[in-house]
Amino acid sequence: MNRMRMLLICVMSLTMAAACGGGGGGGGGGGNTAPTTAIVTLATSGTLPAGVDGIGAIDITLALPAGVTVAATNQVTDSGVVTASGTATGAIAFGTYTAATTTIPATVRVMITSSSAGGFGTGEFATVNCILNGTSPADADFTVLAESFQAVGIIVSTNSTTTITSSLTPGMTVELQ
Repeated sequence: MNRMRMLLICVMSLTMAAACGGGGGGGGGGGNTAPTTAIVTLATSGTLPAGVDGIGAIDITLALPAGVTVAATNQVTDSGVVTASGTATGAIAFGTYTAATTTIPATVRVMITSSSAGGFGTGEFATVNCILNGTSPADADFTVLAESFQAVGIIVSTNSTTTITSSLTPGMTVELQ
């Protein structure tokens, strides 16, 4: 539990210290234009344990397919790359990016911290905007690393937190654009 408290403090501190990054351009196109971005929506399913009012924080890592990246400066994802969404809309979102090596795929570590005293519910909690760099991956090429998943629940009545990782299952959907 101390690790998750430290995570919450680090996320909040780093979010305040991170510089805003630039965004990419839009771009229309004809009907046969290859996709240039992938929007990965992260979600949880399951039931919160008895007495837990909501999710206070989630820490999870997304493995990217070969050739897929995200906009980042010094391993910190640029503004708009990782955003809180769905049940966590309004939460503090933070991401770090690790480039691929010859043996390890690129990853995005996503950390979401609730800005509400009661936390947020299960379901969609974050979106990650990826750059395809000329590749056309299948949805199955993106992977949520379940072993990296950690979740903390908020108990309002005792003003405390508890680990709820085993009560939730992480998941995702991918939309190529």
